[in-house]
Amino acid sequence: MYQFFVLATFTDHVRADTICGALEQMQIPVMMEHVRISEDKKHASMIRVMVPSEFIQRASAILNGFDAPMVANLH
Repeated sequence: MYQFFVLATFTDHVRADTICGALEQMQIPVMMEHVRISEDKKHASMIRVMVPSEFIQRASAILNGFDAPMVANLH
């Protein structure tokens, strides 16, 4: 049985889905956890993307690959 750890947290649900899809394509087990972070009428929430401890380094490298083009475009 795997013990899952938080890889990243997103407020953009589409981005979280995209990351999860990429991890699954690389045969990395992944879970998403929906977390409500606001009790007011606007219902703010975030998504935790979690992977097993033995996959953290590989999953982090994949996540960094997603972030690199976005950072490059900011300059």
